[in-house]
Amino acid sequence: MLVGWDTLEVPTYRQSRTSRTSRAASSRNLLLEQLALMPALTQALGFTVGKDAGFEADDFLAAAAKEWPGSVLVATSDRDA
Repeated sequence: MLVGWDTLEVPTYRQSRTSRTSRAASSRNLLLEQLALMPALTQALGFTVGKDAGFEADDFLAAAAKEWPGSVLVATSDRDA
């Protein structure tokens, strides 16, 4: 199983092309702090992790799905996946 993560530390190519709706700064910071821990936790649980600066989670999922020799199920809430 591969778990893909969006980059939180630097903007992705899509973020640099479009603006996102603003959220309350304190809520956003708390969420980002928690999300920053998730890739390491996911890897510690034995899953393969896809994350790199400037890439979105669906970039990794699409690349893995394209290369996988068998059937693939992609579970995502991303509407443009």
